[in-house]
Amino acid sequence: MSSLVINFGLPLAYILIALAFILAIAFPVYFMLTDLKKAKASLIGVGAVIVVYVVCYLLASGAPVDVEEKFMVSEGTMKFIDASIYVVYVLLAITLCTIIFSAVSAVFKK
Repeated sequence: MSSLVINFGLPLAYILIALAFILAIAFPVYFMLTDLKKAKASLIGVGAVIVVYVVCYLLASGAPVDVEEKFMVSEGTMKFIDASIYVVYVLLAITLCTIIFSAVSAVFKK
């Protein structure tokens, strides 16, 4: 019984995961192409995140640390990790500033 589940269920699961991945990419692209005015705001957001990542990548040092020798991590991977951490910090700061701004502006609107 278990070999039947593995022989039939595992390939079916792979097919369903691939289908979900394709649909998760295809539907947003389709709706973006059908309504370009609504897509403009989404593309600006994606572009802003890309700009933040590029700036953070350029600022990342990629300097070796003790962990690098233990886990055989290259300098390029360390730079990618540094940049990713910086992106999290920047996006968190932007989010907190947006929350504070909206709360303060709501107080002054009353």
